Amino acid sequence: MSRTRTRAATAPKQASPQEMVANLAVLASVFAWAGVVVTLFVH
Repeated sequence: MSRTRTRAATAPKQASPQEMVANLAVLASVFAWAGVVVTLFVH
């Protein structure tokens, strides 16, 4: 749902490269934290 909301929000105006890089950085950090949490719980 958040993905479609973000796409709808960025549809009217072209997303700038800075925004795209920021979004990728946020996603990367979220996945990194998820991996750390999973690793801690598994081990």
